[in-house]
Amino acid sequence: MVLALLVLVLLERAHRLRALVPVAVAAGLALSTRGIVAVVGLVALPFRFRREPLAGLGFVAIAALVFLATWVPFLAWDRRDFLQFGPLSIQLSYAPRALVVAAMALALVLGGTARNARDVYRGIVLALAFPVAAVFLYSVATEGWKRVLLEDDFDISYFAFAHTFLIYTVARFGWSASPSHAPSVPSRASDPRIVSSSPAQDA
Repeated sequence: MVLALLVLVLLERAHRLRALVPVAVAAGLALSTRGIVAVVGLVALPFRFRREPLAGLGFVAIAALVFLATWVPFLAWDRRDFLQFGPLSIQLSYAPRALVVAAMALALVLGGTARNARDVYRGIVLALAFPVAAVFLYSVATEGWKRVLLEDDFDISYFAFAHTFLIYTVARFGWSASPSHAPSVPSRASDPRIVSSSPAQDA
């Protein structure tokens, strides 16, 4: 998650299309480490590219190509075993498909309704915490406390994903819930110099 957070910080600072390419490459590499990184992107990207949808599509396309490229050696080596026992397959096996869809939908809603950088990062915290907590409770309900906590039916390190963004969010924006500390992104009408809905536009 530290790598995913670094990608977001770089994305905030990339104000030109050319600067987005290396960030997209890094995003693809981050996604290849953990599938749950996609949840981070589903919150951040709708906000970042709200006024630049074509740039957003290009960013996603580059990240997806890099992500798929990391699969090629493994698919060439042993396609069947990789698809069955690869990291993404194992990660997805923890959660019911309906929960995966619900988590993605929640992330998109949080990203689509974000008004500023603080909303984005808080949304990421919620979007990461919800599926992890839900899968944990589901595992406990179906497998029992012993198998979940003492054996290998659930990876409790997943709770650290939301913690990373929570610590960063509190350090950057503080505890205050007052909107005065995080103004909304200016509109084009109010400032023609604004060319993107970047999370860098925060207090």
